[in-house]
Amino acid sequence: MKFRAHDTFFIRKGWLAKGVKHVQKNPAVFLGRDGENPMDTLGIGANMVKALRYWLQAVGITEENKHREQVFTPLGKIIIRCDPYFEELGTLWLLHYRLASSRDHATAWWWFFNEFRLLEVA
Repeated sequence: MKFRAHDTFFIRKGWLAKGVKHVQKNPAVFLGRDGENPMDTLGIGANMVKALRYWLQAVGITEENKHREQVFTPLGKIIIRCDPYFEELGTLWLLHYRLASSRDHATAWWWFFNEFRLLEVA
């Protein structure tokens, strides 16, 4: 279960495309290896770097290998090929579905969309 792994940063417009572009160039972009600073490379702050890494995994675009590098999932590869800028409404709906069905990575989202039942309306 994960709560607040995104450090209060929601998915921002262009973030997923930016993350995909940089992971394609360097799967270790979030790790800061070889003297590269992830904040400089991605152009976002330290907490935002953590959040972007989280969101890429939570929606099922990437996962981490044993070296903590990002590797694309089968879904990630399809999105890269068919909608690399995340412009299609179907892509966004699919990512929302993946987020709402990810019990391990997005527990609060999963709980709200799958378990929460409003009993009384004020």
